[in-house]
Amino acid sequence: MRNLVTMHWILAGGIGLLGGVLNGALGVGAAILMVPLMTMVLGLPQLTAQGSVLWIMIPMSFMSALRYSTQPGIALDYSVIFLMAIVAVVGANVGSSIAFALPAAVLKKVFGAFVVVAGIQMLISK
Repeated sequence: MRNLVTMHWILAGGIGLLGGVLNGALGVGAAILMVPLMTMVLGLPQLTAQGSVLWIMIPMSFMSALRYSTQPGIALDYSVIFLMAIVAVVGANVGSSIAFALPAAVLKKVFGAFVVVAGIQMLISK
């Protein structure tokens, strides 16, 4: 049993590390990778994985944002950041209400379709 718990922690740590590297290197929401891995590898339900990743993203994104804001040659527009952050909070409230209303199987399919479409768009864009 102890080995199983240790393996769970190792897998969770690996998923976190991979998500952090993606967040810092590509500026993408690590949820695209972490949610599927948490459901498939750790066996978490879809909403539990999504909620967990949202909490994980707070310190992870703070660290990445701090690093980007102190990097010479990167000029961040804080007025745009502030506006988008406020509007994003409203969107997050609406989006989480939608997630809670959908059956888990539908939510999983919508999430998967979003990941596929986003990936294709990134591959074909110039």
